Amino acid sequence: MGSEKSFDSFLGIETIAETAFGDMDVCLPVNEEDNNYEVTYYNDLVTMFDEISMEPEDTLVDFGCGLGRVLFYCNSRHYCRTVGIENNARVYDRLLTNAASYQSKFLDQEERMQFLNVEAEAYEIGDEDNYFYFFNPFSSATFKKVLDNIIASVRRQPRDIELLIEKIVVNEDGMPEITLKYGLSNLISYSPADEMNRRENTIIAVVMKLIAEDERGYTSAKYLSEHITDLGFKKTKQSILPYIELMKGLGILEPTDNPLKPYNIVKSKEAIEQLAKDYLPDLTAEITAKQISDDYLHGISDNRWYAGNGI
Repeated sequence: MGSEKSFDSFLGIETIAETAFGDMDVCLPVNEEDNNYEVTYYNDLVTMFDEISMEPEDTLVDFGCGLGRVLFYCNSRHYCRTVGIENNARVYDRLLTNAASYQSKFLDQEERMQFLNVEAEAYEIGDEDNYFYFFNPFSSATFKKVLDNIIASVRRQPRDIELLIEKIVVNEDGMPEITLKYGLSNLISYSPADEMNRRENTIIAVVMKLIAEDERGYTSAKYLSEHITDLGFKKTKQSILPYIELMKGLGILEPTDNPLKPYNIVKSKEAIEQLAKDYLPDLTAEITAKQISDDYLHGISDNRWYAGNGI
């Protein structure tokens, strides 16, 4: 509880329900299909947003935002735009109190934060909305309506999006499995885990192509992170390191003692392209790193539109 109160105090808000409301009946669901009031622990927010590279031009939408903890934390950390959707009028009133207090400490953010007292499915997805957060706010039926709205929005205004959903676990084989309280697997015709694996395979192939296309004979974390980010996959120098480790393990890169040329490219372009086929079997020698990323981020396959950098 200590760290929870400390974070709240730093942000100038109250998001611990017992403290903010007193009367917990205020938190009861408005609709039968809504779930009980829950908050994401700050430690979990820190862990999650350590892995997410957001910019001030990004917009986070929190469906069932409650007292706004995720919105205020994310805005304070990334200075991104935020939209909070909360259908409980009494919770919403307390949310606005938090907003006024937060904005008195974090100046010039008022116009970058929006709060709406509407049903989740009634919110019209904005063309700039690209991060969507859900912490078990409502039923699978409502979730499907919201998901349909998001997909329709991205068809109308193509862009990369990311769904931030409650829990991801790693199985005994080290592969990610997405666990949803929404019963998502019964609502849509693809596997989120398969999609995540597909995305990772695509990123690996793009990294290999970037290395194969590099005529200098060496590369670096800075070079790879900047180029793959330019192609639509946001990667910092830190988050690109696991891919570099994989390239080293495959004998593609060899570390040096020269900080200006930290990794020599030791395999031929042809050998690298052959290895890339282990991750994307249909890859051809002619296709470029940009074409791979464009096909994944903006392509249509098997009648499904793919929104990259997400599920």
